[in-house]
Amino acid sequence: MRRSFTDQLERLDREVMTLPDALNLVARNELMCRGGITGFAYAYNRNPSTVAHKFDREHPGHNLNIIELMDFLRYVSPEGRAVVLDSFHAELGDSMWFGTEAFDDDCAMQLLIAGASEVLTASGTAVQRVAEHISDGKIDETELAEAKKLSSQIVRVGISLWRRALWVHRVGGKEVRHG
Repeated sequence: MRRSFTDQLERLDREVMTLPDALNLVARNELMCRGGITGFAYAYNRNPSTVAHKFDREHPGHNLNIIELMDFLRYVSPEGRAVVLDSFHAELGDSMWFGTEAFDDDCAMQLLIAGASEVLTASGTAVQRVAEHISDGKIDETELAEAKKLSSQIVRVGISLWRRALWVHRVGGKEVRHG
């Protein structure tokens, strides 16, 4: 059964989607994939109809190959890339991804403080949501999926905090001014 686009957008906030659902959603979302499937197809000199079939579960004979997947990940926004990578790693079951950030010497300490704040915010959200989930004494499939997504977010912001701390360490723990 095909889920509606609206249902998929609502799920996106709560859980990590299956890879086919994530690819389909990102490809159809103008904010994540400028020009949608057609824009992607033309950007990489591919047939839009064939590419559209590769993003649609109703056409099982058409699948993205690894080169097309990499091109798609390059084409979509960072938010779209995150949705697809979350799904890809969730299906593997034993891996995760995290992004890298470019740091500016002028704001190293502020970045570190912001990173600590992100860890607290992500952790606080997880505590609140899990408390709501266990209020009835059980965790259903949807709640489990949300807990998985929340835990992934905590790990990513934790890694980001460490990378920011490493940056502050490298610049000597003080504000660096140019000029």
